[in-house]
Amino acid sequence: MLLISVRIGLMKKLPIIAIVGRANVGKSSLFNAILGRREAIVAHEAGTTRDSITAKASHTGQDFWLVDTAGMKDAEDEFEFTIQEQITQAADSADVIWVVIEADVPIGEEDRRVAKLALKSSKPVFLVVNKSDKARKAQPSD
Repeated sequence: MLLISVRIGLMKKLPIIAIVGRANVGKSSLFNAILGRREAIVAHEAGTTRDSITAKASHTGQDFWLVDTAGMKDAEDEFEFTIQEQITQAADSADVIWVVIEADVPIGEEDRRVAKLALKSSKPVFLVVNKSDKARKAQPSD
């Protein structure tokens, strides 16, 4: 915990954006796309991201820290509890929180839980709709 606190203290000089969401909504893909390089491992299997990953990013001349977190879910053991604590700590340390959902999947209980966690922080929260390329196209009515 001390190492994380020291790292967060050093990061505070720039704004911090935490990317949170349930497993497999594309948080790591979004993280990599914003960075313009592959920093986070991306896979189809849920649970690929175990530890939060932090990288410096820039957009329109503004530098900031971007934090990719593991997927939010119920912790079934102490290891998973530690992972979920990292997500909470990333959200607590952030200046802005992005809650990521999938465009082609109905909002579920896990999505709601993530949103509640973010909204409890009283920080700016943005809903990021990811995987819009996979969303079903609306069919013209006859």
